[in-house]
Amino acid sequence: MIAPLFVLLVGTTETNTGFWWDFAILIANLLVAVTGLLIVVLAILFAMIRSPSDDAQVAAPDGIPDIPLDRLAQPSGHQVPDGQRVIVTPILGGLHHEYHLQPIAA
Repeated sequence: MIAPLFVLLVGTTETNTGFWWDFAILIANLLVAVTGLLIVVLAILFAMIRSPSDDAQVAAPDGIPDIPLDRLAQPSGHQVPDGQRVIVTPILGGLHHEYHLQPIAA
């Protein structure tokens, strides 16, 4: 994959062209090796910098308040009134629904 690029740079398509071709292949191999080494070093540094407690701490982002548990346990007040039931009407083949209350027959 790197060879076609160096064919353009060196200006020949022969397989054994001498010094410049060997030099281009050497540079390509060095670039690949250095890039791989750089990725490994960065991964190791990232692992060292991360705090071990980062995985244990799961918190809401700034600006989102924590809701107390007693408030979560309270009912929301959205309940179907006694003697009524919810009727669902599909619209657009079920992509949307309309809801309305209907009295329960005695």
